[in-house]
Amino acid sequence: MNHFKQIRNRMEEKGLDALIITSEANRFYASAFHTTGADDALVIITKKKNYLITDSRYTEAAQAQLKDAELLIRANAATYLDFVRKIFSDKRFASGNICKVHFRKLFYSFNAYFFFRFRRSFISVAH
Repeated sequence: MNHFKQIRNRMEEKGLDALIITSEANRFYASAFHTTGADDALVIITKKKNYLITDSRYTEAAQAQLKDAELLIRANAATYLDFVRKIFSDKRFASGNICKVHFRKLFYSFNAYFFFRFRRSFISVAH
């Protein structure tokens, strides 16, 4: 059983537009889909939609097991940040408003930090 609804309820209480989940255990809790490594997937929960972003190793299993979330497959040179940019710049997301986003992990890569700290023209980050 996934916990998207419960998490979204807590997000509303905290005034968050989105939650980015990077740790393996928290991704499993949210989506009920298990990957084998720390950096194998990313879960994004927005006010309107849930996403699981992973690489092609998990395509078949995720298609069979994932419920209540859109599966996005990372291929070629695409990075997780490419998907985050795409999702958050979509006009359907938060009606194009500035978004308050929470990261559910104690650390993230320098590349992600740099992007969200210095180039986040469309979101404000709540750690």
